[in-house]
Amino acid sequence: MDTRKKGKWGEDLAVRYLLNIGCEIIARNYRLRDSEIDIIFKEKENDVSFISEYLVFAEVKYRNSALHGYGYEAVDAVKIAKISKAARHFLYTNHYSQDTPVRFDVISINGDKIDHFRNAFDISG
Repeated sequence: MDTRKKGKWGEDLAVRYLLNIGCEIIARNYRLRDSEIDIIFKEKENDVSFISEYLVFAEVKYRNSALHGYGYEAVDAVKIAKISKAARHFLYTNHYSQDTPVRFDVISINGDKIDHFRNAFDISG
């Protein structure tokens, strides 16, 4: 399987995982010039005193195995800056308010193991 097909397969797996935990998928493969957000979704977070809903921008990284490192290790400062730029554009063009609670997650898939890193980084730049 080529790299593009592996990436799509990993994203499909991540979407199934997110749907199984009750998330609502808003968009996939949101592109802005040289930037892309793999999955944009909404997730409700229950706390003892309140329920809040986050708009989440997720980067998905798939690896067949950890032989060459874990997927989340590939999310570096350059990638974070590109995701942040695309997220700001998405929020602006879709008329979200500045008060919209947002979060940036990384979903790392290594073989058949899914690790979901919530709030993996803050918006940058």
